[in-house]
Amino acid sequence: RTPILELENGAATSFTDVDLSSAMPDVKTRVRLLAAITPSAAARGVYVRLNGSAATDGSDRLNGSVSAVEQFGDLEVICDSGAVIEYKVDNASDSVDLSVVSYVDSLS
Repeated sequence: RTPILELENGAATSFTDVDLSSAMPDVKTRVRLLAAITPSAAARGVYVRLNGSAATDGSDRLNGSVSAVEQFGDLEVICDSGAVIEYKVDNASDSVDLSVVSYVDSLS
């Protein structure tokens, strides 16, 4: 299955909502994302967390290792019951794309 792009060229330096509902149902569940980050300097990264969480470093992170080169990696995060997560990057000159790869679907 092709990943579904939900955030393109994100550059928020404080945690900001990302609505994943076009790629998955509105349920609180674990989501696997493909992150593509182009850091403006080596070691800068993207952070993700549950919407409304107070975790200052997020629940998962991907660091870029080379400045100005797009790098890819998987992130896992829990979304809220509205299929929303939060993300941020280290610097406003960093750019990140987030795409939904998969999510956990459970029967109750």
